[in-house]
Amino acid sequence: MAALFALVNANHAGVPFLGRHPRVSRRGRNVGIVFAAFWGVAAGLNGLAFLGGAA
Repeated sequence: MAALFALVNANHAGVPFLGRHPRVSRRGRNVGIVFAAFWGVAAGLNGLAFLGGAA
C-alpha cells in the first residue's frame, strides 16, 4: 500500500512518466513531493522488514 501511496503522491508532484494531474495547486504539488518521499521510505522499510523476517 505504501508503494501505491507513493505513486499517487508522485503523480500529484508532477513526475513526468506518471502524467500530470491538471487540478493540483502549487501547494498540493509541494505536499505530493514531501509525501511521495515519505511513502517511498515507508515502502522500503516495509520491504526490508518483510525480507528480514523470512531469514
